[in-house]
Amino acid sequence: MTLWMFGSAYLVPLAIGGLMLAMPGLSRGSTFFAVTVPAGFAESDLGQAIRRRYLAGVIAATLIALAAVSIIVTPITGGLAPEPAMTVAHTVAVLIITFGALGTFLHCRGRALAFRRSDQARRAIELLPPDRLVDVVPRPLGLHLLPYLPVLGAIAWLAARGPIPAPDGAPIGFAATYGAPLSMLGTLVLMHLVMPMALLIRRLPGHRSRVRAINRMLLWMMVCCGLLGGWISLGVLYGERWITGGPGATVQILLILGLLAVPLVMRWRGRFDRPGHPDEGDRSPDAAWKLGMVYFNPDDPALWLEKRFGVGYTLNFGRPMAWVIVLGLLGASVLMIAVAVVAVR
Repeated sequence: MTLWMFGSAYLVPLAIGGLMLAMPGLSRGSTFFAVTVPAGFAESDLGQAIRRRYLAGVIAATLIALAAVSIIVTPITGGLAPEPAMTVAHTVAVLIITFGALGTFLHCRGRALAFRRSDQARRAIELLPPDRLVDVVPRPLGLHLLPYLPVLGAIAWLAARGPIPAPDGAPIGFAATYGAPLSMLGTLVLMHLVMPMALLIRRLPGHRSRVRAINRMLLWMMVCCGLLGGWISLGVLYGERWITGGPGATVQILLILGLLAVPLVMRWRGRFDRPGHPDEGDRSPDAAWKLGMVYFNPDDPALWLEKRFGVGYTLNFGRPMAWVIVLGLLGASVLMIAVAVVAVR
């Protein structure tokens, strides 16, 4: 295992841990660990103590993940080969940090729930007139082409090289040649379709700039995905080492780190800051947020709304259309996986 591969085994868990640490700062200012609390509670001694518990829990989970990585990538004898060891290490580390952060979040939310505001102090649910699409998507509009260019470039390069021969001399079929880039194009289109959904979410004071920031974050994450998809698509032409070898692993890890760094950089630059006060709430009852993350409220006309913890949108699973959307996304995902399986064969 090269020194870079060994170091990168620790870089990805550290980046994910950093992202989890930043989650409270990425969340909307009118809630505290997905709970509508009184004004000033987050800055109080008790609020700061709850926040420190969250930071301590995420740091502990990250350290445990790094210890697990050390055990996996530095086996005593007869261990895994470098490439499989890296894959296993990253998978185990991500699971440890994710479940550790989730458990810590639920613990902190339980503490905050004891101080939530009464229903009488919360405003009624209300849907304001939607913005125009041009008000919520990043500009200039030419930026929206960037994610697709690497994948389309890979497709053009594969087409220019003509039929690609397999080890037995027979040309590789269409699905095996173009399955990966076409699947990535489909993924990028699905990610892009999330942006107009901002027109359907509940709009609050100061919300337009934050929605635009969320969509800009999504766009730059799509750029990282497009670069990653374009690189992997050329593996059918240059062989497995193009993906799993030293240069290939380096490119993929750098792009994954870039993907994780996008929300952190935008948070550092203040893109998610918005005017607001806990008294605004988000016009949704705390009881409708199951575990603070899943929203279920049949009485709320909103189909989409902003997450209370972290950054992004979520569905109101109390609306039948939410399940139609979920099933549609699952069907599209199964179709893309099927295309990828056919391509591998």
